Amino acid sequence: MKVEKYLQDIRDMKEKIDTLEKMKMEVKYNIGIIKSRIESDNVQHMLQRDKTENKIIRDYEKIKLIEKEIEEETVTYILKRKEAYDQIMKLKEGQCRRFLIDFFINGKNEIEIAYDYHFENISSVYKLKHRAMNYFSKVV
Repeated sequence: MKVEKYLQDIRDMKEKIDTLEKMKMEVKYNIGIIKSRIESDNVQHMLQRDKTENKIIRDYEKIKLIEKEIEEETVTYILKRKEAYDQIMKLKEGQCRRFLIDFFINGKNEIEIAYDYHFENISSVYKLKHRAMNYFSKVV
């Protein structure tokens, strides 16, 4: 189904941005560990110190690359999210429209939606998703 892939791609983009942010934080954490080792080990050989400093430089370069990718993905994500939001808002007010916004635009998971919508079980969410996707594909 083309419509579902279109909306799922938007949801996946947000996940990718979050993952890149986590990767960036891990690299920064590793730099901090390396720096603390350098500062705590005063008897370190010069050659080892150069290797360690080169590792830090490479890690900073990784951070710059990750930040650039985050920037590019974020711009694309914002534009696609806005486009999808505008398409969804063309639907009449109701549970299907609300679901599409909650799930694909706001990134809520099935459990959160079941709780918010006061559903007894998760299968109701899947039925609503199916109904919302059919409705969206007919209107768009």
